[in-house]
Amino acid sequence: GKLEKGAEYLSGMKREDRLLPVITIVFYYGEEQSWDGPLCLHDMLDIPPELEPWAACIQDYRVNLVCSGTVESSHFRTGLREVFELLPLLKDKEGMKKFLETRKREFMHLDAKKGWLVSKFLNVPALKDLKENEKGEVNMCTAIEEMLEERETQGIERGIERGIEQGEIRVNQLIEVLLRQSERDEAYKQIKRAVTDRDYQKKLFDKYGI
Repeated sequence: GKLEKGAEYLSGMKREDRLLPVITIVFYYGEEQSWDGPLCLHDMLDIPPELEPWAACIQDYRVNLVCSGTVESSHFRTGLREVFELLPLLKDKEGMKKFLETRKREFMHLDAKKGWLVSKFLNVPALKDLKENEKGEVNMCTAIEEMLEERETQGIERGIERGIEQGEIRVNQLIEVLLRQSERDEAYKQIKRAVTDRDYQKKLFDKYGI
């Protein structure tokens, strides 16, 4: 509308205008169970000692945090109940299997909308391709089991890759040390022996602290 008065024009609001309240809720669904971030604006401020008596005068903004460690999952009526039930078990393969076994019938006939929500929050790719039956249900048990198997395989592969990379780095460091500290012919002999003799290689690693 028209803001004819100077104060109204500057503020962009009429005297009788009111703002709508907004409640901000943070849903934390990370695999790490504990939230280690700030819970309010004050937690992010570096308040010097001389201002501490005035801390109450500094405007604060609190976070309404919802995570698996602070909520009772049974209070939810949507797919968030399943999300917060499953979150603590994402890194516990055996625990997840036992949980699904006790709730097998329920998760084999999960409402498709709940299944979609779980797939988004927990990043379960297999659920995205599941076809719902004539009752609007999806079988989430198989999808979650496939996800756990895939994660385990990826973890093993990453561990092997890191091991190979670390081994290559150590060998390269050893070669550099030998080339720096020995004559060319002597360094060549040591490198050749280290490549074929694992025990000798280990002694050199220990000797040079690599």
